[in-house]
Amino acid sequence: PLLQHKAADEFSGAEKVERQMPIPSWFPFDVQRSPAYEVVYAVQAVCGTAAVQLSMLLDASFYQLALLLTAELRVLNDNLALVGAATSATGGTGVAGRDSHHQHMPAPKLTTSAVTEDNDRSRTLLYFEFVENVRHHQAIMKCFQLLESVLNYSISILLLTNILTMCFSIFFASVMLQADGGLRRAMKITSSIPNLLIETGMFCIFGQMVVDQSERLPQSAYSCSWVDSDARFKRALLIFVLRTSQPLEFTVGKLIKLSRETFLKILNSSYTLISLLYQFQESND
Repeated sequence: PLLQHKAADEFSGAEKVERQMPIPSWFPFDVQRSPAYEVVYAVQAVCGTAAVQLSMLLDASFYQLALLLTAELRVLNDNLALVGAATSATGGTGVAGRDSHHQHMPAPKLTTSAVTEDNDRSRTLLYFEFVENVRHHQAIMKCFQLLESVLNYSISILLLTNILTMCFSIFFASVMLQADGGLRRAMKITSSIPNLLIETGMFCIFGQMVVDQSERLPQSAYSCSWVDSDARFKRALLIFVLRTSQPLEFTVGKLIKLSRETFLKILNSSYTLISLLYQFQESND
């Protein structure tokens, strides 16, 4: 725009060109004059670039943290399903198949009395192995709550901005369609809607990944070798299954959940509005 305006000034017979802004806005003063135009143009360019970089940083941070949380949940599911498998394979000795996170478990006290439900070594090792997985789940819960509390407001503002931008874009497109030759401008306005849908959809997809892994926890816990365990293990298993029956879901603004269902609702609403615009254009033609 600066070069175009400069070229128009050099030729006396050239038509005066209205200089455009990076972000079309209304101002209470004449922005076509210098240096007001240059100052406003620079401010809009810097603020627009900073907003894009901040949005990309927020997106990348959420994606990475959600992937790490999903990976931890998947590891927990695998460990829960294998609880007692090593003990069963070694005939109750609990020696083979024990990895590094079992080395700090307190060894049960050996006695010369008969093997009972209280001093059975294999059942005690099975219980401590399950306790380690419960502690792992508690650590995941703390990370999830911290992540949700930190990113709640920022993601809420970002998603609200995307939804409002889509609504205003569709509204302005409907206004442009009423004017002569406004189809090209309406298509230009609505061209940003797919990008907003993709960004919103990525949040919902990564949120759904966490939901899918957390929903597997009760089934994984039930798949362990609990049949021959003692009453203490069964009570702990029952409490864990009841605790994990509610999956982990990212809630934005305490209203919207980042899940597959939320993204489908957004797609349906967008498709309905765009179809309404298309029918409105056909009626005008």
